[in-house]
Amino acid sequence: MPDEVVYFDEETNENKTAKEIKLVWTHNTETSLSVHDMCIREDHEQYDEFVLREENRIAKKWMIELGYDPDLYITKQWMIVEKGKISDPDEIEEWLKPNHPTAINPITSEEI
Repeated sequence: MPDEVVYFDEETNENKTAKEIKLVWTHNTETSLSVHDMCIREDHEQYDEFVLREENRIAKKWMIELGYDPDLYITKQWMIVEKGKISDPDEIEEWLKPNHPTAINPITSEEI
């Protein structure tokens, strides 16, 4: 964006200026979903955290716009998944065998 913003740098105790960045999210296949944007200062200390939080909010909003019930579904890395559903092979194995010898060492009855 052509505008600059003024901010206070706590490390140097000075007012500084920086470019303002505008990020825009549009869905790449579904044109009926809402478009979202966000403005943030260039080199903001919490840039990554703010963007990640906004992306999570947008993913949830798009999920609802697509008709998914937020009580039954969540978004993970831009994917819509059922709440509580385990899909990772390691997690499935752990679920099927919660006391697998690699997770908990076997104990004899004398040790208990």
